[in-house]
Amino acid sequence: LPSGRTFSLHDGTAHLVACAQNAPASRMAVFSLGTGVGFGLTDSDGAALDRSSELGSAATSLRGIPLSGAPYQGIWETWLPSHVTEEIQSFLVREFAGVQNPWRMPWVSLVLGARGLELAGLIFNGTEEQGLAFAEQWLHFLRSVFIPKFKDRVSRICFAGGIVEHHWPQLQRVLLTAGSTKLRQGE
Repeated sequence: LPSGRTFSLHDGTAHLVACAQNAPASRMAVFSLGTGVGFGLTDSDGAALDRSSELGSAATSLRGIPLSGAPYQGIWETWLPSHVTEEIQSFLVREFAGVQNPWRMPWVSLVLGARGLELAGLIFNGTEEQGLAFAEQWLHFLRSVFIPKFKDRVSRICFAGGIVEHHWPQLQRVLLTAGSTKLRQGE
């Protein structure tokens, strides 16, 4: 195809377009959970913010860093057993996204993407607790990082991607108030 008919979208923006087909698009944030975390955001008119523009970049960043790469400690350390097994220790130092020993200085895509889910699987032996712990990590992120920064710009959140597809029952149970589509409030 001619160059004028081809383009690319960031994963979060691509999922944003799909989510907008199913819900009002104004002031929507989309998290695409896969290997990492894609992020897309719309303005009050429902237009996707262009992450490559100065305004879009500032609007979709945490402390000047794109959300997916922003530092985020998370709560995963509370999952660790008192004696960390060799298997878990090897996992924690394994390279991710070109970074050796990534859990020493964790970031959003590491903690909240597939690698965070894998860590929960190692610790909770692939039981339902794996998905619930991962969902608690997401709830912590939303409450402690995302909502304080984006509350004036976001009125709805859409979760997308392969991890959501496979773990939605656990995510829904932890993230949402029972019987509703509202985010669970602090306890």
